[in-house]
Amino acid sequence: MNKLLYTFTAILIVLIIFMFKGQSSNENLIETENEELSKEKSKNENTSHNHANGNVVQEESKDVRRIKVKNRDNPEHVLEDLMDEVVQLHDFKDQLNLMNDDLKNEIGEIKARITKRKIERGEIEVASYENEADKIKAKSKIIIPRFRFNGNNFNEMINQINDLSKRMDPYEEGLELSSSTNNSTMHNSYNFDFENMPVGELIRYVSIATTTRYEMTDKGFQFITPERSQKPETKDSVSSIDDVFEDEVVQDNYELEEEPIEKRIEKVEKNKTRINAVIKQLQMEQNNLNNQKNKLIKQAVRLNTN
Repeated sequence: MNKLLYTFTAILIVLIIFMFKGQSSNENLIETENEELSKEKSKNENTSHNHANGNVVQEESKDVRRIKVKNRDNPEHVLEDLMDEVVQLHDFKDQLNLMNDDLKNEIGEIKARITKRKIERGEIEVASYENEADKIKAKSKIIIPRFRFNGNNFNEMINQINDLSKRMDPYEEGLELSSSTNNSTMHNSYNFDFENMPVGELIRYVSIATTTRYEMTDKGFQFITPERSQKPETKDSVSSIDDVFEDEVVQDNYELEEEPIEKRIEKVEKNKTRINAVIKQLQMEQNNLNNQKNKLIKQAVRLNTN
């Protein structure tokens, strides 16, 4: 009898344990499902919130940006982002310009080396001059592919012209430019931007813009710089179309402060589109310059090996 009672008690205990485990498992399952539902609900709420604020992650096309501007609580953030993009694009455009300038001058230098090699091979007659004045006049016709200068250091500017004239001269002589004074700082900052210009014409333009005069020497020209007591001009000299464009952009930015945010965003968008168009042109120009440079290098190699 006692044995039977023990057996019944053991079976009852086992059943109670199984019932408890089953209930615990169901509770855990329900808890897990509730957590998943909470996560999904939170995700949906965030997505709805993002839609309401125009923050849905997608491609930054103009249409999408307009939607974001229309729906976002703070469109000033959109304007700030656009202004940052415009600044970065300006920097990239300037880098492309400098790279293309270097390519143009490299191409001119390679052409000069090819001409020098042809002179050595007797394919081109060696230039002869009756006197030094004739030689300087001939050297003044050397073409400078690209000359840019932005600053107020006069000696630095003429040294740059010196270097370019020698690089583009098949005889590697160029023109020697000098200044009548050791004081190289000019009153104004000048921005020169010339392309495919004879060095003599370049010197003349620099002389006019900087209000200096120049005289012929035995090997080139000497600039007679004005006295420091000369009254400076009130505005920096502008010698390139880019300068005028940049001034207009700055003026636009000042005017933006008085306009509604939507109008300001629209103007910055147009500015960004213009800069992107310029960048595309510069990239195409760079490809063409690289192709031209590679062809000239091959020609120079053939001349040196034959």
